[in-house]
Amino acid sequence: MIDADDMQDISAVADRVESLLSWLDEETSAKVVSYIQQEITYRAAIEQARCVEPPGGWDPLGR
Repeated sequence: MIDADDMQDISAVADRVESLLSWLDEETSAKVVSYIQQEITYRAAIEQARCVEPPGGWDPLGR
């Protein structure tokens, strides 16, 4: 679960990313933003899978 400290960390990271992106041209900036979004989605999917993982773990077919 995300708490207030996590939100402060997220906000600080967002501010830093915004500052860094200001140095890039529009195309490069869009690529970086796209990569960040993909990475967040990937990590969120992994964490969600961990939350619903059966007590005995997943079998080889992912069930």
